[in-house]
Amino acid sequence: MKKSLLPIRIMALTLSMVILLTLTTGCGAKPENASQTADNKASEETASAEPAYKKDLVVAAGTKITNTDPQSINNVQHKRLFLLTHDTLAYYDNEKKEIIPSLATSWKMYDDNVTWEFKLREGVKFHNGGNFTADDVIFSFERGKKSAIQSARFMFSYIKSMEAVDDYTVKIVLDKPNMDWLQLLSQPVMSILSRQAVEADEKKGPEIGTGTWVHKEFADSDYVLLSRFNDYWGELPKAETLKLVTIPEDSARLIALQNGEIDVCIDPNNSELNIISDDPKLELIQYKGTNLVYFAFNVSKAPGNDQKLRQAIAYAINYDDVIKASYEGLAEKASSFWGWHQYGYAEDIEGYNYDLERAKKLMSESGYPNGTKLEIMTNGQARVIAAQVIQAQLKEIGVEVAINEVDSAGFTAQTNAGEHESCLYGITYLTYGDDARRTYTFGSTTNKSFQNNARIHELMDLSLEEPDPKKRLSYYHEWQEIANEEVAVIPVCYPLGAMGINKNVDGIEYEPGGIHNFKNLSVAE
Repeated sequence: MKKSLLPIRIMALTLSMVILLTLTTGCGAKPENASQTADNKASEETASAEPAYKKDLVVAAGTKITNTDPQSINNVQHKRLFLLTHDTLAYYDNEKKEIIPSLATSWKMYDDNVTWEFKLREGVKFHNGGNFTADDVIFSFERGKKSAIQSARFMFSYIKSMEAVDDYTVKIVLDKPNMDWLQLLSQPVMSILSRQAVEADEKKGPEIGTGTWVHKEFADSDYVLLSRFNDYWGELPKAETLKLVTIPEDSARLIALQNGEIDVCIDPNNSELNIISDDPKLELIQYKGTNLVYFAFNVSKAPGNDQKLRQAIAYAINYDDVIKASYEGLAEKASSFWGWHQYGYAEDIEGYNYDLERAKKLMSESGYPNGTKLEIMTNGQARVIAAQVIQAQLKEIGVEVAINEVDSAGFTAQTNAGEHESCLYGITYLTYGDDARRTYTFGSTTNKSFQNNARIHELMDLSLEEPDPKKRLSYYHEWQEIANEEVAVIPVCYPLGAMGINKNVDGIEYEPGGIHNFKNLSVAE
């Protein structure tokens, strides 16, 4: 059965209601004078009314897990792992669309807009039995400043100083106002580590957290086996073990789901979704994803440094045809180089729609009225198909496209060095507004267009530091208007996300960027 496409918050709410109804089944008060025999009978009836749950669960993805240290890697598949094994001070609730307490029970920002005070949850245990205190928070954040990955160091770099007021109070002073600070604290890379565990074993110590699940066995790039942490401070899952396995081939992952070898199949192939929806033992989940497929010009050199040419190409692309060919129609057209679910997203910006006559007119006004050659660098099957469709379309305005398909390592190296003329790539935006900074900052490896707009750089800091929500939103809107006019990047589409599950699966918190939370995963038998 195929589940209809719904916003994430509605799907999550539906799942929550199912859980609530399950938990409240068969509850009732017992008379004070009930006999022991009646007690036993009531217990037996209650037990028989409650469903049985699988003890050992398996989730399969096509991507590898190679590291168990939250501060050493920051991609989607590893974030899913760290949500299971670690906790952060705050947590972003995808259903409520708001920050809620986690290891911190409350917080406040002082009038200076840079000083924050956090009250910590008491009685929390690490997996090694140690107590969670303010000292672990300070240790974790100081260690994060020295992370080997740029994205992690960037998040921790806002911290100017920290103080443990007492065992369960931390004061953090930032180097400048940051209205996204709580959002940053909810990111898995900001997970709290055990000072005792890390100092005892720098390699394996970071995998010790306060999360729902404990590391039991790790086979690099193959699987991670977790066991339930029975001293967890929150709600305990119904299962006893949870295994995250890597099955690279889409068809093999689907067969494993059909055979009952796995309970969840992440990112099945679009061409096989009908197999899942037609199987009575399975359920197909689809959701609007946040991975944005985009076409970036290298504006630091010809021909991408010609704005009229860029605008002409933007109007010459038939986006519906690209989506149909490369994603089998399972994507939504994008209009702004921003996450649709991200704070500050400007819904009223229309972007560029297919208009061949307008494209030809702009081409005649460009520095290439008689046409030009353009290389598109890309990787990944769907994006290669998209590039082929665009290649055919741009012939209509005299642009001869050569497609340069490279592997991931080659793509990263060459685009970082600015060797590309243009590229077709994808990015997953997070929920906080300032996450867009990495794609617009000149010198950032995520800025594949090499655009360097002074006003946008000014707006980055204004929007981050402004406490007035209306002013912040106006800054973000202006930022996107400039980007739309410059069209250094053409936003193409947001492919839909998909997941195949055992029909008895419950307890998944779906996240549009694919960072799903499986900590309360359950499967009724």
